Amino acid sequence: MKTVIMKTLDDLDVVARVARAHFDKHGETMVVVKNLDESITDAQRAFHFVLCGIIGADLGNTKDGQHQYFKERFLLNIYINDTENHPDFIGVVDNMMTVKKHCPEQYSAIRKLVVGGVSIKDATKANMMELLTEEIGFASDHQIRIPLPPREGLVPNCGR
Repeated sequence: MKTVIMKTLDDLDVVARVARAHFDKHGETMVVVKNLDESITDAQRAFHFVLCGIIGADLGNTKDGQHQYFKERFLLNIYINDTENHPDFIGVVDNMMTVKKHCPEQYSAIRKLVVGGVSIKDATKANMMELLTEEIGFASDHQIRIPLPPREGLVPNCGR
C-alpha cells in the first residue's frame, strides 16, 4: 500500500504519478481519499501495539497474535458501524450474513478472510480511539495491568 499526502494542488501530479505507476504494475487499483486530520496518529498506533504486547504476553499470545484477535473482536465491528468512513463494509456484512445463512460451514473461513483485509491503516482517529477504549476494557475485564496512555487525547476520559 502506498500513502501519498497532498498538501497543495501542486501535489496532485505526484498523486497521479503514484496511482498510474501502481496501476501499470498491478492492474486494477483502488484510490482512497481522506482528510489528513482524520488519519490515526503515531501515538495511537504505538499505544495500540504496546497494549497488544502487554495483553498478549499476559494471555500467552504474541503481540501480532493479540493484534489479529483485536482486529477480529473489535476493529471489524468498529468499521461496520462507521458507514461514513467505511461504506464498503456494508456489502461485506451482507455477504457474510448470506454465507452464514446458506453455507454455515463456510462462515468461519469467510470471516477469517474478511478480518485479514481489516487494517488499522484504514482507521480514523475516532476509530482508533474506540479500539483503544475496547482494548483497555478488555485488559480490565481480564485483570491485566496496563500503563496509562502516554498523553491525553488517545482515549476518552483517560488523561495523565
